[in-house]
Amino acid sequence: MRKKYLSALLFGALLFASAGTFTSCKDYDDDINNLQEQVDKLATKEDMEAKLSQMQAAIDAAKTTAEDALAKAEAAGNTEEIAKLEERIKALEDAAIDVDALKNEIKTATDSQLDSFRTEITELLKEMEEKLGLTVAEMVTSVELIVSGSAVNAGDQTLSFGTVTEKDNIFGEGLEGAITFKKGTQVQVGDNFIVRVSPADAVLTPEMISLVNSKGENINDLVEITKVEPFDDLLVSRSTPGSALWKVSCKLKAYDEDSFNAAQAVEEGNILYAVSVNNTLSTDATRNVVSSYDLKLSWASKGSDNVLNFTVNGKDANDIRNRYDAAEDGTKSPVTEYVWAGNADTSINKDKTNVKLGDDRCDNTIGNKFDNLTANKKLLPVQQGVPFTVKVNQTENNSIRAIYIVRDDANAVESAPSELNAWKSYSYEGLNKVIEGTETTITINAEQAINDIIGFRVYAVNYDGTLVDPDGKAFYVVVGKTADITLVNLTVKPNEYAWSVANAPTSDSYAKYFDSDAQNFDTKNLKNVATFTVEQFAADGETSAPFDGEIYLKGKDVNDIRLDNAIFSSYDLTKYNQIYYKNVDVRDIKDNETRIIKVTFKDKNGGILETCEISLTKVMPEFPTSIVPFTNVLVNNVLVVYPKHIEDGKAYYDLDNVWHGVDKHTTFAQTGVTADKATVVYRGTDVDPETSVTDNKPELGAPISILNPNTEENAAYKTEYPIINSYSFGYISYDKLEGATEYTNNEWIVEGQTFKIRFGNYVDDCTYAWKDNSAPTLTYPGVKGETSYIDLDNIIITDWYKRPAYLYDTKDKVSGTSVSELNGYAKDVKIELLTGSNDQINEYYTPTIETDYQVGTDSENKPIKKNVILLTSNVTASQGGTVPTKIRLTITDIYGFKVVKTFDPFNMNFQK
Repeated sequence: MRKKYLSALLFGALLFASAGTFTSCKDYDDDINNLQEQVDKLATKEDMEAKLSQMQAAIDAAKTTAEDALAKAEAAGNTEEIAKLEERIKALEDAAIDVDALKNEIKTATDSQLDSFRTEITELLKEMEEKLGLTVAEMVTSVELIVSGSAVNAGDQTLSFGTVTEKDNIFGEGLEGAITFKKGTQVQVGDNFIVRVSPADAVLTPEMISLVNSKGENINDLVEITKVEPFDDLLVSRSTPGSALWKVSCKLKAYDEDSFNAAQAVEEGNILYAVSVNNTLSTDATRNVVSSYDLKLSWASKGSDNVLNFTVNGKDANDIRNRYDAAEDGTKSPVTEYVWAGNADTSINKDKTNVKLGDDRCDNTIGNKFDNLTANKKLLPVQQGVPFTVKVNQTENNSIRAIYIVRDDANAVESAPSELNAWKSYSYEGLNKVIEGTETTITINAEQAINDIIGFRVYAVNYDGTLVDPDGKAFYVVVGKTADITLVNLTVKPNEYAWSVANAPTSDSYAKYFDSDAQNFDTKNLKNVATFTVEQFAADGETSAPFDGEIYLKGKDVNDIRLDNAIFSSYDLTKYNQIYYKNVDVRDIKDNETRIIKVTFKDKNGGILETCEISLTKVMPEFPTSIVPFTNVLVNNVLVVYPKHIEDGKAYYDLDNVWHGVDKHTTFAQTGVTADKATVVYRGTDVDPETSVTDNKPELGAPISILNPNTEENAAYKTEYPIINSYSFGYISYDKLEGATEYTNNEWIVEGQTFKIRFGNYVDDCTYAWKDNSAPTLTYPGVKGETSYIDLDNIIITDWYKRPAYLYDTKDKVSGTSVSELNGYAKDVKIELLTGSNDQINEYYTPTIETDYQVGTDSENKPIKKNVILLTSNVTASQGGTVPTKIRLTITDIYGFKVVKTFDPFNMNFQK
């Protein structure tokens, strides 16, 4: 074996791995299928041959994936990615190895040469692992038969083989790859099956696979495995994680009735076969893994197709215009279109008895100008320099062998010969070449072709040499320039309450749609827009359930315009410079999901003028910034309130006194306890944010018992309770709840600020002191019933705010407003005079609080009135010493609790 082969393989793999990736496609490194193996298992020639096949299969799979990605990049017009992928494909082509030649060298190698080969493989695989981090595909550990198009167990799947006999014909005579059919030659038509193998990075090659019966006998002499390729068609259910799907094609090597019948069935019934995979090396104990026995064999003489159907870029050719009657300018077509009158044949006979007129897709009357905007059978828009795919449809006969495509030169009749000359001057890829199979691509590489109309004709041949259509089937395209792709990132963020229930109708009073932000969009190419198309995808490129919303353009000095699928004869959008989404129903989009919206602007011929790819991301809202406490109302994150609203044994505080923006969707709750155990409760408002501090909504409340200042009776006095507020945005969320398997619309509740609250007793929190800290001196009058007084101005009561409070109803000396006892927090005030060390109550005096009490007259003999503590003597004259005296207030607060406050003592004397 020559080392240059392996060196080329390594070189290609290195280039492949070092190139960038295309963001919308699969990661191509995965498709190399990891080129490493335990070299100590390369013990025999067979082991080395198997390893070579695996390595080449990995390169082939990688090349296929890169080619698919290139087609997508070209369709998207991503020039940078196109260059990378072309380089990648070239490197993979250079890395291809001649497996058969290398196997022959191995077969004839001596033992010493094998040692040299083994050393070379060891060095190269080590270098791959160190430089690329790649490993050779693992051996297959399990294989399972799958029903084509699904991911469930196959169960009794029949392989339908067939045989056809060729008729004399040369298909594509004079073209590259022409096929010669010889009368009487037997041709086998095969079938395929799908297998699922583990691990996912295992590589299958045709020589690894055989069909075996339950006795372990294979039918390799009868059935040939012709091709193994990754299966990428639609699956209707999920595939097993860690496994990969492969499509295995096979056919009979030759049909012999006796041999086939012996393999197909025995007297008891059909013989069942399993798929056997042999990829273990000679040093392993077990060489095969086997599927279930679910395959049956059948054979039938195959017919041939006599109707040609195909798609171009996924569009049914039956909906694409041809020139059955005339060209687009009305010039009559010189070509007669035929279809088979009966069975397919190799050519149209002289008297044309085997054909009939058909395939009218002209869609205009001779002499009338063709209008692609309103036609039923339209010209297919393609882009200059971008491949478009032609795929011929196989029927259940599976009888079509090959195709080729040429220009429809015979119908190039507009301004003849100008149109034909123009067509011939353009450069094409994919024409005039016979393709084994049913799919190919065409590329028009000429800027001069932009806005031109070009016709092509598709020919297909059956395995027996008969033509699927007698004269081919034409289709016409209109060439547009490679469209610019503009990427725009938009966000839609619900910022207020919407949708009161999960399935709220649009008539719901809380129904709310949201607009995205607007972003710049270059519309210089949108001078003559005829149509728009709007497609929606999930961020991974897969189709996704559409969401409701409208796309708008905005510009300076023009009204915003809505984009939809409406048709305009010619519309100038160059005056607009921004794009945005309006009225988005966020319930249709998963939380924080990005949707891709592809807006394609087309001219009247359907040519693409520009594509705008919008990434619209739903951003879930955070707690509203408008709902905040008053500045610095929280001291050390504690809110102390003095509630006045009493109801049903609870004291409530109106939060509008301390909090901004609280509305009917805001909630406050005590944390750390369940709702039924909470001390602090919240009563919300039923209105939008308002500022009334007296309507008792919204409010926090607690049992009045916690306001009892007697700590012997109330251990909870001055307790600080943890609180958190939250906001409901309604049922705007679309997510999978914990433990759920499906996405549902859910209420979106966002937590806000955490803090603590203490319900304060206003009366208890006041300070009580003598004015200037100077207590009065009393002199006992010695006569019962005599009065004296203490001026209440000498008693200073201030609340926490350093605001004066009074023991009586009065007017505030500063504001002049009326205030009740202790600013409305007291029901009753009782005053007592305490004497002696044992605090005897009212021994000498009985005190009362009197307002507007006359204490004398002024110089004009007008009464002088004051608010006083009136002291009325209780006993008749006696002698005595100085008596320590105190004034004690017992205030009944609005909650019904007694608040006792005693002033600093003073002296009562018996003598002046």
